[in-house]
Amino acid sequence: MSECSHEISNTQLTNPSQGQLAVSLLKLAFPIITTMISQTVMQFVDFAMVSKLGTDAMAAVMPAGILVFCFNSFGMGVLSMVNSLVSQSLGRKQLADCAAYTWQGIYVAMVMGILTLPFALWMKPFFNWVGHEPIVAQMEATYASIGIIGIAPALLALTLSNFFNGIHKPAIGMVAAIIGNIFNIFINWVLIFGHLGFEPMGIAGAAWGTNLAAVIQTLIMFVWFIMPARNRMYQTLHTWRLHWPKFKRLMWFGLPSGVQHVADILAFSAFTIFLIGRQFDEAGSLHFDPSQQAAHNLAIKYLHLGFMPTIGLGVAVSSMVGKSIGEKNIPLAKRNARLGSQIALVYMGIIAAIFLLGAKPMAELFTSDPTVIDWSIKLLMLCAIFQLFDALSITFSFALRGAGDTHGPAIIMAVYALIFLIGGGYWSTIQFPDAGAVAPWIAATVYICMLGMTFYFRWQLGGWEKIDLTGHEAVPESLPGAVDPLTSNL
Repeated sequence: MSECSHEISNTQLTNPSQGQLAVSLLKLAFPIITTMISQTVMQFVDFAMVSKLGTDAMAAVMPAGILVFCFNSFGMGVLSMVNSLVSQSLGRKQLADCAAYTWQGIYVAMVMGILTLPFALWMKPFFNWVGHEPIVAQMEATYASIGIIGIAPALLALTLSNFFNGIHKPAIGMVAAIIGNIFNIFINWVLIFGHLGFEPMGIAGAAWGTNLAAVIQTLIMFVWFIMPARNRMYQTLHTWRLHWPKFKRLMWFGLPSGVQHVADILAFSAFTIFLIGRQFDEAGSLHFDPSQQAAHNLAIKYLHLGFMPTIGLGVAVSSMVGKSIGEKNIPLAKRNARLGSQIALVYMGIIAAIFLLGAKPMAELFTSDPTVIDWSIKLLMLCAIFQLFDALSITFSFALRGAGDTHGPAIIMAVYALIFLIGGGYWSTIQFPDAGAVAPWIAATVYICMLGMTFYFRWQLGGWEKIDLTGHEAVPESLPGAVDPLTSNL
């Protein structure tokens, strides 16, 4: 190849056209989005199967599942940094570091899974304390206690998926997720209803099915992780040692991300449980309007149409930004973030238009109750207002995470959630009781808009450019094994 051809090829790699950049980003994002869609479909089918057990089981599986997700969310936030660390190592061409950081994530997942196990014993007294109907509380405790047992394999699957996202091979995680989800549906059919010689396990069967599906996903990806071709390139079988500098780096940048996840989930959980439908009767007794609660749940279901694919795009943006920073190509990192936000704005702008134009028929798909429909229309109008800001919030928070900027965003989200979502939501319900669920939802709209603008301006200010996410210690790719942290400070 001529010197001129080499120069052109190098320019295309370091300064690709907008079309090339869009193709690369969408190729990376598509499998991740497909994975999320497959999981959403699986959850729907899972819930449909549980619904065959009756109203009590339907009432139990949602709060129990949310509680398990709360336990899981902290680890999910911490381990999301595996994607950033791997992608930056890929950009630096320190391929053995990609595997080394993944192994540290595997150890974190195992430790967190073990630490959450004792909480399984507290599920029965907890749900009895909540005060739900005894049969519902019993089912909730059963589902949640089994679900907590499955946190370790779920976090292991997430860690390995982040490795493949980080090395820009997300199709492997997608295939594992689809196979795992199909297995989940099959094993649910076997365990819930008692087929193929098994005794019917009811709601416990659904929980075990989810756990076993996570094990299947983990095994599939782990086999791919240690395959000879992967080992030759990334030394996946030689970097298994606990490497303290890398372990501490994962925790230093990952812990704030975990806090950010928990703050977001706990704030919205409190918002939903304590503020939506909140009313006082003439005697001053507090009660909650089920019509407003139903409308809130309906609006949340439709919101998934917007933010789930955008989160998949955000993961891809994080990986692209990380790789560009690893290559010391800051302009390319900025272009990736900008392009990702533009795609997200177009998609969520379309979703906003659908909410504005189709709110009534969308509500009527779920209910014929005119009161619920009326409340749903109002809430979907508010959803339309903050869609574009949500697009900015998601894409730039992931871009910042890809750069290693996790401490600031965690503080921002926690403070904003406390001030705007909880504080503003509570204040609005007291000041404007006749507005019903619309009042706290206006506070939620302000919260999301503030997050979108803040994360956008934080990215534009460029403080993330000074962050050294991976440091300078590296696992030498020329050696047969990883550096022993006990004998080396590398």
